[in-house]
Amino acid sequence: MHIAFPFPRGRSAEPEGFPEEFTGSCLGASYSMLAVLDETVETLADVDDLVAGWGDGSTAAARRSLRMQVKLARLHGWLLDLRCCPEHAAIQDESARLVDFSLTMLRHLHTSRERRDGGRLEVAGLGSPADRVMRLRDTLSAALRERPRFA
Repeated sequence: MHIAFPFPRGRSAEPEGFPEEFTGSCLGASYSMLAVLDETVETLADVDDLVAGWGDGSTAAARRSLRMQVKLARLHGWLLDLRCCPEHAAIQDESARLVDFSLTMLRHLHTSRERRDGGRLEVAGLGSPADRVMRLRDTLSAALRERPRFA
């Protein structure tokens, strides 16, 4: 499972037809953040499924947990490295905090070796970070749609 984004860490995505005046700008970073948030929503949904089914204690679940931890750490790093527009900084900060929370929860679960006999783990608030990141992504998307379009 490899994440391949169209931009290296610390740089913004510059899609085809991206005007030169926006190259390397905060607007480009905000579009990059939107791409990272799309991937984050999908990843957090996978994390929720993994945590909910953690009770099986299988080696496959442990490996999947480690892969998810790596993926979340990369997403967290990308979120922190972006230099987005000041009006989107709150979205960036909260998204990074939610990814960090999910990463911490997954690390704790992986190291605790906690199992349930029923094969399912009851976790309060499961799905909440994914839902909140989805709302943040939608807010950012709406804010970027209000910006002038480029050719």
